[in-house]
Amino acid sequence: MKKIFRLTFILIIVLLSCDKIEPPYLEQNTNIDTTNNNAFKRVLIEEFTGHLCPNCPEASHIAENLKRLYPGKITIIAIHSGNFANLISPNYMTDFRTEAGNILNASFGVNTYPSGMVDRIEVLGSKLISPNQWGSVINDRLSEDLAVKINISSQYNETNRNFSCAIKTNILNSSNNPLMLVALFTEDSIIDYQKNNNPLYGSTPDIPDYVHNHVLRGSITNIWGDTICNPCEINSKITKVYNYTIPNEWNDKNVNIVVYCYDAETQEVKQVIEGRIKE
Repeated sequence: MKKIFRLTFILIIVLLSCDKIEPPYLEQNTNIDTTNNNAFKRVLIEEFTGHLCPNCPEASHIAENLKRLYPGKITIIAIHSGNFANLISPNYMTDFRTEAGNILNASFGVNTYPSGMVDRIEVLGSKLISPNQWGSVINDRLSEDLAVKINISSQYNETNRNFSCAIKTNILNSSNNPLMLVALFTEDSIIDYQKNNNPLYGSTPDIPDYVHNHVLRGSITNIWGDTICNPCEINSKITKVYNYTIPNEWNDKNVNIVVYCYDAETQEVKQVIEGRIKE
């Protein structure tokens, strides 16, 4: 990711105090460039999955193809939860489950894997839809006008693994419903075992070196987020500042911050943005 708003961020560094140390010099950095993808509608796929789910590699393949089909417009969160995320010795002992993911799994009543939500839009009365429906919903969502603009300015201190960010939201359409802001982390390129029943996507019945991407790791906010406005007037601008210590077991080179804004009444995701925490 390219550096953005360097001078602006230095001016407010007292508020966000966090240094990125690159010996032998001390350098103040902003790591996340959202200038190229915050001016249009982007879409969130919340993919409910698990390493014991033999049909899940196909669903992940569908999600990745959609991400390539709409470059810069799709964010994926792979939520490992339910029975297919349980641990089984000897090979399936990496715990991808999170408290945040378990809450989402229970709250949306997930009992079919793989399944997912696209901006939490209902299809035939259900927000949970099968992977072969994701593409048509995404196509419709991308035609929507942008309702909320999100910008992220951040710093990451490699020495103490402290991540600091300022998230600015700009309300473009008024709303009588509260809007919520959620900030969380995903991690890419985790090599581990995955069940699989389709040889098109790897060996069967196990893929020992499967690449797990977009894995939900944890949330900065509560998983239901912080209220940014209620009601929400057009052209309102709200900034939230957060700090988080990245756990040592995460590979910080592959960690992303994902931020999305949603309607508290309908659950509809209005906008999502993401970026690497570290260049």
